[in-house]
Amino acid sequence: MPTNRKAHSAVVVGSAMLVYGGFVDMKGSSHDFWSLDLDTMAWSLLSGPQQASLGPGPRHSHSAMASQSCMFLFGGLKGLREQRDFWRWSSTSDTWTSLRNK
Repeated sequence: MPTNRKAHSAVVVGSAMLVYGGFVDMKGSSHDFWSLDLDTMAWSLLSGPQQASLGPGPRHSHSAMASQSCMFLFGGLKGLREQRDFWRWSSTSDTWTSLRNK
């Protein structure tokens, strides 16, 4: 299960709660992406340090929402640097996609 963190995001998609990033005490911003199956209450790591280049990367204090089978993530902080990027997680393909924004 995920370690204690703050300023993460959590959304519900289908029967899963998805938790992204957050600030982990001495380690700083996290890019861990976890799923909690609400039927079995079992946690699973969807992506961690080895897949950091495939998604939004480490961040905290970002915004997130769910729509249909996707999680959308915007902005946040990497350390003290403000981010303005926009990402979509598809639960059907299990992939992150960077979306263009102005």
